[in-house]
Amino acid sequence: MRMVPENVNFLASAASSAAKARQATPSVFTSDGLDVAVALKCIGSYQLEGTQDGMDLLDDEENASPLIAAARTLLSSAEHLSLSEFPDQVSIDALRLHAGIAHAMYGNFPSARAAVSDLPETYFCHSPMRCLAAVVISPTSDLAVRYKDPIDGVENFRWNWYHALRNVDRDQRQLHFSEALRLLGVIALNAGDSSDMSLALSVDVSMKQAFRLATINMLQLAPEIPTWFVINTVASGIVTLLPPQYDLLIQRRIGRLGSNGLLTLPTSTGKTLIAEACMAAASAVDGISVYVAPYVAIGEQVRTSLANKTRGEIPIISMFGGFKFESIQGGGRAILVMTPERFDAWLRGAEDSLESLRLVVFDEVHIIENGVRGARVEGMISRLRLLQRRLPNLRILGLSAVLAEAERISAWMGVDVDNLHRISWRPTARRLAVCRANGTMQWVYGNDALRPAMQSPDSPISHNVNVDLPNNVVPHRNPVVYEERASQNVASVGLNLLLRLKSPGLIVCRTRTDTRMLAKSMSLQLAPTGDAEVISMANSIRERYSWLETLANCLLHEVAYHNASLPFDVRRDVEALTRNRKLRIVCSTTTLAEGADLPFRWTLVSHWLGGDGLAMKSMTFRNIAGRSGRAGAFTEGDTVLFENTGGPPEAFAGGFMKEKLNSVMFSSSAIQSTAGDAYVNLTDEERIPIQAAFSSQLLAALKENQGEDNIVATFGRTTYANFNQTNTFIGPLIDSALAALLDPNKPGGPFAVMNSPVRLTELGEAANRSGFSPESAHEMLAYLSDGAVKPTGNALIEQLLVVFAQLAEQQNYQWRKIVGQPNHRYPLKLADMPEVLDKLGQKKDLRAIFEELPARLRSAAVENTVDKQFDKFVSLVDGLIFNFVPWLLRAMSVLAPFGSVASQSVAWAQLARDLEPISAGDELNDDASNE
Repeated sequence: MRMVPENVNFLASAASSAAKARQATPSVFTSDGLDVAVALKCIGSYQLEGTQDGMDLLDDEENASPLIAAARTLLSSAEHLSLSEFPDQVSIDALRLHAGIAHAMYGNFPSARAAVSDLPETYFCHSPMRCLAAVVISPTSDLAVRYKDPIDGVENFRWNWYHALRNVDRDQRQLHFSEALRLLGVIALNAGDSSDMSLALSVDVSMKQAFRLATINMLQLAPEIPTWFVINTVASGIVTLLPPQYDLLIQRRIGRLGSNGLLTLPTSTGKTLIAEACMAAASAVDGISVYVAPYVAIGEQVRTSLANKTRGEIPIISMFGGFKFESIQGGGRAILVMTPERFDAWLRGAEDSLESLRLVVFDEVHIIENGVRGARVEGMISRLRLLQRRLPNLRILGLSAVLAEAERISAWMGVDVDNLHRISWRPTARRLAVCRANGTMQWVYGNDALRPAMQSPDSPISHNVNVDLPNNVVPHRNPVVYEERASQNVASVGLNLLLRLKSPGLIVCRTRTDTRMLAKSMSLQLAPTGDAEVISMANSIRERYSWLETLANCLLHEVAYHNASLPFDVRRDVEALTRNRKLRIVCSTTTLAEGADLPFRWTLVSHWLGGDGLAMKSMTFRNIAGRSGRAGAFTEGDTVLFENTGGPPEAFAGGFMKEKLNSVMFSSSAIQSTAGDAYVNLTDEERIPIQAAFSSQLLAALKENQGEDNIVATFGRTTYANFNQTNTFIGPLIDSALAALLDPNKPGGPFAVMNSPVRLTELGEAANRSGFSPESAHEMLAYLSDGAVKPTGNALIEQLLVVFAQLAEQQNYQWRKIVGQPNHRYPLKLADMPEVLDKLGQKKDLRAIFEELPARLRSAAVENTVDKQFDKFVSLVDGLIFNFVPWLLRAMSVLAPFGSVASQSVAWAQLARDLEPISAGDELNDDASNE
C-alpha cells in the first residue's frame, strides 16, 4: 500500500488542530496552513489505491491512520478557522467537503455524512464534482437529493450509483457501478479544473469503498443471512456496512455461527446489527433467538430496529420488566427481546421450547459484575453452558464495548480463539479531557488510534485552559454540605464546554438531586429558546404535571434533566427533544448514561466518586464515554472527567489524585464476578441479595439437569466466579443453598432429595418457577401455611409488604427502615401504606400522593429536601410496589397449592396483573444512582 512520506507528521497535525478546534493551545503547535497541507498530502497518497486489496487493507486503522488523521485535521481546521474574526466561509466549506471525502475513502460513511451535513446547498449546486461527491459521501440517506441540479451527467450518475448499491442482482450492480465510474471520469474531464480532477480521484476511491461495503452484497457473499433481512436493512437506510461489520458478516461469515462467540467492538461500531443478522440467520428456518438487553431502553431500541429489518417475516416478541413466569410465550420460530429477569422466567418455563432455542445474545455482557442483576446474568450464562451439553444447536453470543482482558470471559463462555472478535476500529474520534478541582482543564490522547507511540494515554494534546469555578469545595464526611456549591462548579464546567464544543451535551450526575439542581443552575445562565417545539413541550409538561415546573422552566432555556423520578412519558419527551437536537444540555443519572443511543456531542462526568466514596469503575466510565459522538451524527465525541471534590476525605487521601483519575479513565482490569474477588468488599447487607440470586440460579440448574450426577458441583465450577478468579466464594454460597434445599425441617419440607443425583421434589419445582431463592421460598411457605393470609386486595398487599420487608430479594432499604424503625423521619409512615395503595389503584399522580402524606402536610421542609424525599418515594413505589410485589404475588400463586386452604383461595396472579398496569411502561428502574 502506498504510504505518506516519512517527513509528513500527520499525527502532530491531527493533535494540534484538535486542540485548536477546542480553543486550547496545542502541546505541539503546528500552523493552520501546514495542517491543511499535511492532510491533503495524506489524501493524495491514497488516491490511486483503487484495488480490492488496497480497499481491504484500509479496514485496519494502522493502515488507514493517515486518512483518519487527514479527515480529523481538515474538520478541526474548519472549526478553528470558523472562530476567526473574518472567516473565509468558502475555504471552510471546502475543508469540510474534503474531510468528508477522506472519511469515505477508508469506509467511514457515517462520519463522511456528518462532516458535510451542515454545508449549504449552494456550495454543491454550482459544481458537478461537488455534486457527485455529495452523492457518494452519503449513500445511506437522501442528503444528495438536496443538491439536485440540471448539470449534464449528474442525474445519470446519481441513478446508476443508486442501483449500484441497491440492485439485488450482483451482475446488474457491477454494470451500474462501472457506468457510474465512467460518468465520474467524463464529468471530471469536462470540468477541466485541477482541483476537480484531484477531487475526482478521491471520489473514485470512495466509490470503490462504498461498492465493496454495500450491505446488499450479503445476498451473495453471506447467503446464510435471510434475503428479507438484507433487503429490509437496506430499505431502513443502512446501505453500506462499517468495516467491522463487513469483516464479521461477509469475510468471517459470523452469521453461520457454529459455536459460541464474543464481540468486543467500540460503541457505535454496529454490534447490534451484527447480532440481529446472526439472530435472523439462526431463526430463519425454524428456531428461537433471544436478545437479552440489560436495560429497557436498549431493549426498546433493539425491538424497533428488528421490526424495521424483519417487516413481519418473523415474529418479534418483546418482554420487559421484572420476573413474570406466567407470561411465557414465543414458541416455534421467533426472535425474543427480553430483560434478564424476563429471560430467566422464560428459560425456567420453556421446557417445550428449549429444543428450538438456537441463539442467545447477551448485550453488555460485562454487566455480570453489577450487583444482583450481574449475578443473575452470570447464573443464566452458566446454566446455558450446561444446557449446551444436550442442546447441540444452542449458541451463545456475548457483546461488549468495554471489555478488558476478554480472554477470561471468552474462556468461561466456551469461545474458541477464532470466535473471539476484538476490533478497535471506531467510526468517531473519542476525545478525553480532565478538569481538575482548581478549574484547569486539559485534553489528553487517551487510547486514540492516532496517539504517537512515544506518548502515554494521559499525555496532553493541549496546554491547560482555565475554567472559572465560583466555589471552593473541600472533601467532607457529609458531601451534602457542599452539594449546591459543587453543583455550581459543575455548571461552570458544563457552560465552558458548551461554548467550546457547542451542543448537545450530556452531564452525567451521581444523584437525581444533582440533575435537577444542575439543570436549574445552568438554565438561569442561558438565553431563552425561540424553538416552537421546545416551548410546546415545556407547556405540555407543565399542564400534565404541575410539580414539574422546574423542568418546564429549564426546557425554555433548552436545558433538561432526566432521571427515574420523572414520569415515563416525560422521560420519553426529553429523549425525543434530544433526538431532534433541540436541547443544549441534558443532566442525567445513569438513565441515559448506560447504552442509550442519543446524539450527544460531548459528555461531562460530574462526579468521579460514587455515593459510597469509592472511585467510579473504569468500565462504567468507558460506557459513559460511549454516549458522546454517535456515528452519523458527529465525527467526534468528547468526554470530560471533573475532579469534583464533593466526597469523603478518605477518597482524597494519599495525594495521588492523577493516578486515581487515570485509573478511572484507563484501567484495564478484568471484570469480576459478584461472588469472586469483588465479594470481599461487600457489606453483609450487600451480600445477602447476591447469595439469594446464586441460590435461585442453582435451583434452576437442578431443574434443567435432572438426573445428572454431581450437578451441584458442576454448576459451581461452571460459574465465572469459579473461573480464573483470585478468590471465589461460590463454593460456600452453593453449599448454603444446597443445605436449604435439602432441609426437611423447613416449612413445606425439602425442595430436593439427596439421592444420587440430587432431585427436585414437586415443591422444589414450584419454588424454581417462583424465581426466588430457596431460603425466600421457604419464608413464603411459612406465611402461606400459618392461616394468617388476609383475603382482601390492598389489605393483603399491605400485609405482604410488612411480612416480607426483609426478604433478600426486597432491596428497597428505605422500606426496610420504615418497617423496622417506627421513629424514622421519612414522611412515608407504615400507617400510610393502605391509603397510598388505594390512590395508586386510582392511578393518582405520584407527586399528589406524596404531597398528601400526613407528615408532608405538616412539614416545612425546603424545596430541595422535599424533592429528595420524593425521589426516594418514587424509587420505593417503582421498585417495591410495581416490581417486587407483583413478583411476590406470582410466587405465591405457584406455592399456594402447598399452603393452607385459605391461601389457595386467593387469586394471587390476578392481583399481580391488577397491580402492574398502574406502572407506566412495564419497565425496571434503570436509574442506578445513589441517593
